[in-house]
Amino acid sequence: MIIRNGTGADMNDIIALWKKALPYLVIDRKLFVNKIFMDPNFDPKGFFVAEENGKIAGFVNAIYRKVPICADAPIEKEKGWFAGFAFDRDATGVGDALLEKGEKYLIENGKTVINTGYYPTYFVQGVDENHTPENVELFRRRGYSEKRSISMILDLSEYKTDQGVEQKRKKLKDMGIEVISLTDKYITKLFTLENDFLRPTWLVEYKSRACDMDFDRVKIAVQDGKILGACIFKDPGSNDERFGPFGVSPSCRGLGIGGVILDEVLTEMKNRGLKNAWMQWASDDKGAAVIYERAGFKVKESYLEFEKDFGS
Repeated sequence: MIIRNGTGADMNDIIALWKKALPYLVIDRKLFVNKIFMDPNFDPKGFFVAEENGKIAGFVNAIYRKVPICADAPIEKEKGWFAGFAFDRDATGVGDALLEKGEKYLIENGKTVINTGYYPTYFVQGVDENHTPENVELFRRRGYSEKRSISMILDLSEYKTDQGVEQKRKKLKDMGIEVISLTDKYITKLFTLENDFLRPTWLVEYKSRACDMDFDRVKIAVQDGKILGACIFKDPGSNDERFGPFGVSPSCRGLGIGGVILDEVLTEMKNRGLKNAWMQWASDDKGAAVIYERAGFKVKESYLEFEKDFGS
């Protein structure tokens, strides 16, 4: 077995390996190119393949930020990621060899922390513990700590606005808070990190997903000209049923704003004839998932985000 830098010429073989190693995670050439080769942080020197008997037995894409997510975001100088990783479970030692090579590359480039939850152009936010237990065992054996997250899905045919949401909507209106579709007035006010409910990754996603200017896909809560929270659906990188990102200003939480925004978005999705609403990344603690559970979302998959500090 040899570990070498991969090239575009290996792509078809890598995708064939991917389909064997990760059959639950649908991928094609276009998606692979967009999420890996077209990533502004991609470096061919950090892209490794394992070759055994003339066949690709695994790959890893070790990556670190050369450019920030957006202008105001930190570049996370100490951190590196594995932004794509798969190996043939029938090939002995391939997973360890690839990770060792990726770790060495990142450490040589000054990275002290390595993580599996690369964003915003991730395929999934970590390791699927149900479908790839061998990957879970591999990272644990190599001393990585773990944090669980979940993806969730809702059958829109079963969704109905409940009475509690209507009561919250009336209460908010009495307070001067309305949930509306994005309008021209609020375009420049929404897409800024001055909104404390936006993370840098969300800002990138809002801008990319709003590019068709379909404002009804973006619901915002407003009061006295200020945006208190927002949510969007439809992801050009996946499909129309992708829900989120979604956030409410910490100073306004507990007022019911999140529940009303959620209802507005899900109702819009249902009215468009979409069958499901799914969101990819949420903490599995009750504080983060409770609002989705109340709306009828169910856990779809469970992931482990692995991280190791090589500087300690």
